[in-house]
Amino acid sequence: FISNDTGVIANTSYSGGYIGLIDDTEFISNDIGVSVSGSRVDTISNSLFENNNTGIYISGRNPGGSSSHLFSSIGTIENTSFVNNRNNITSPYDEAYSAAIYNANGSIDKIVSSTFTNNTLNIEGAREYASGGAVYNGGQIGTVEAEFNNNGVQVSNYYAMASGGGIKNDYDGEIDNISSNFGENFAHAQGSYYAMAAGGAIQNESGHIGNIKGDFTGNYAYAHSSEQSMAAGGAISQTKAEKTIVNIEGNFDGNYAVADSTAVVPELLIAPSDNYYNSIAYAYGGAVNNDSSVIWSINSTFSNNYTEAVSNYYAESLGGAIASRDSDSLIDNLD
Repeated sequence: FISNDTGVIANTSYSGGYIGLIDDTEFISNDIGVSVSGSRVDTISNSLFENNNTGIYISGRNPGGSSSHLFSSIGTIENTSFVNNRNNITSPYDEAYSAAIYNANGSIDKIVSSTFTNNTLNIEGAREYASGGAVYNGGQIGTVEAEFNNNGVQVSNYYAMASGGGIKNDYDGEIDNISSNFGENFAHAQGSYYAMAAGGAIQNESGHIGNIKGDFTGNYAYAHSSEQSMAAGGAISQTKAEKTIVNIEGNFDGNYAVADSTAVVPELLIAPSDNYYNSIAYAYGGAVNNDSSVIWSINSTFSNNYTEAVSNYYAESLGGAIASRDSDSLIDNLD
């Protein structure tokens, strides 16, 4: 399926549509490859999603929002590749869906033996916030066993906030287990006034994740603004989680969080602007950041991770490997 404007396969129903198997299928340069709404797809296997705006879109209920509408779900996604999917948002009226899989409030039983490579959600001036470069979850996912490489979220605006370069687990989202490797995934925010980047590989925000296990290498969160910037969790960031991350186990190498609030002074100005003197930068958790949240256990190795904060006025940089901040933050067991 090549260069179609809307969902190539759209399984949408008010009474329960059903597709058993999508196998050995290529979805290339479409708006949305597979759209599931008020219905179920049992299995997507041995398939390729490439150069689409969004590979798979799952909406938990049909338009109209009635509680009687059926829940949307995919059983298994296996042996499937998501490559170079890129959702470029330039209008405030465009929907900012993740590039590979966007699960608004449905469910996926498991994602196994699959790869996510070079998938990017890119916002330029249209919106202030974007999350989930490869996978966004606002519903339920059982197991994620995959390889995530060079996926990311990029936001450029007056206010710019980017989170979850590989996976974003949003409010009330639940993921039972993530057993995956993450390499060079990123959250990148460029703001004229304010920039925030969190969770280069994984961002959990007021959701629940059971166990996270894998190798995290070269992931980063980078924020740049001439006035205020914050970068947190080069690999994993958890913020404002009403629920928790139960356990993190893995190897963390070369992940970083960098906040840059330096302002350039034009040569023709006699004196720099107030922004030059008042810029602020915060960088927390080169590998893992925990903010007003609970992580019950971390059993991992950390090497070559770092934070850096640069500013003309005030800079704070904490936790080259791990940062746990605020009175409500807790890491119960660190081994």
